[in-house]
Amino acid sequence: MHHAKQGQVIEYRLKFRATLVWEVLHERKPVTQRCEVIAMAFDKPASYGFSMHALWNLEILTKAVLGHIPGPTMSRSSVHRTLQRV
Repeated sequence: MHHAKQGQVIEYRLKFRATLVWEVLHERKPVTQRCEVIAMAFDKPASYGFSMHALWNLEILTKAVLGHIPGPTMSRSSVHRTLQRV
């Protein structure tokens, strides 16, 4: 019984690693750009010209990303995917 559970854990780990590798290879946004999005999300909206907002929402964060982070244009869904991976 112990061997069956160990085999399942190894299989899960391999699938997890394969998923991570696939995501990294197919992510079209530069790593530095994604890191800046994450850093921005931890800052206050007022730091990026959105003083009317105390907290970020996805729409406002995407606008800030488009206005302040250089690189390929990030859609709302790209920003969302970036934050989901944190």
